[in-house]
Amino acid sequence: KQVDIMRKHPNVGFCFTGARIFDAVTDSWTTWNADRSGFEPGMISSGKYCLWTMFGKNPYEYPRSEFWQMTATFLVRAIVLKMAAERYEIFKWRLSVGDATFCLGAGSLSDVCYLEDETAVYRSTASGVTRTSGSKCGLDTLIVRSFFLRRHFRLCFSRSESSE
Repeated sequence: KQVDIMRKHPNVGFCFTGARIFDAVTDSWTTWNADRSGFEPGMISSGKYCLWTMFGKNPYEYPRSEFWQMTATFLVRAIVLKMAAERYEIFKWRLSVGDATFCLGAGSLSDVCYLEDETAVYRSTASGVTRTSGSKCGLDTLIVRSFFLRRHFRLCFSRSESSE
């Protein structure tokens, strides 16, 4: 389905789907991002996607505890990923997480498609990188969001200044 969408829509640089979570600590299953309020499956413009990824579906609930995309479900065009890595120096930084960099880099250069189908399972454990005491994941994700937010505003202001 993802390949078909990307073949049909050349403006879509990457596509992702829903997923399930198996929590090994509680021996329970949940749906990744069960609260889908604020966005619908389908095509997402680059601008809207980047805002959702930086601030969450509901910016008034920031900071949120859940990243709204499941990285294991991503399908990306190689050219989009290459362009993002060439354009954004943050791709060379040594961060403990890469999904936010990937999402904002690729999402800023192309439209995105979200399919509601659950195509992956994430196994959450007590010793996982995001649950470990002292994990830098939250801080690194904040650094990535700040980097792209700064770039976004710089681009907006440079456009308005050049048009005057």
